[in-house]
Parts: sequence; C-alpha cells; structure tokens
Amino acid sequence: MKIFTKLKLIFKKPVTAEKPFGQMLQDYLKIKNALLVSDVKVNGGINFKINYKGSIVPFWLVTSPGITAENAQPEIQKALEMIVVGLINNLNLVEISQALKEEKIV
Repeated sequence: MKIFTKLKLIFKKPVTAEKPFGQMLQDYLKIKNALLVSDVKVNGGINFKINYKGSIVPFWLVTSPGITAENAQPEIQKALEMIVVGLINNLNLVEISQALKEEKIV
C-alpha cells in the first residue's frame, strides 16, 4: 500500500487496483522480470537506464547526500518498485522517468 500512496503523490494521478490481487501479482512479477537496468552512475544523484520491451529510457533520481555507488542499490530498488507499479497501471515509461526525476524518493 505504501508504494501505491507514493505513486499517487508522484504521478498526481489516481492509482487504483482495478484488477484482482492475483492478476496484479502476476503482472508485477512479469514486468519486474522484464526490466533490465544498465549504465548505473552515481554523481550527485543516481542515473541509470531501463530497457523494457525494446525501449531504453534514462532515469535520474535525486538522492540524499552521502549516496555512493556502494550504497545506491536500495535506492534503485525503490525506484524499480515504483516503475513496476506504474507500468501495471498503464503509465508510460517516459512519464514515469520524468516524474521520478522531479521527486526526491530516497
């Protein structure tokens, strides 16, 4: 429920659970396994690329001071969870990237 609340705030759109929970879980796992993360860089923020269904989209995350390459993994994982839930709810990957760039999630 925490991620749904966060997505509602970030994307400024209502996020609803229109599908049965079992179907949402299947969709979640299918999408999460299809996301490929590459080109991770930490330089005053976290930059990485997501490859999903043949499209490659860059992501930029605003981070707290002290985030380094060694401890960026949890922040990337938080972003991936939000990306997956956004995709389940038919949000565009570019729109998700832009929304995450504007928000401090960590």
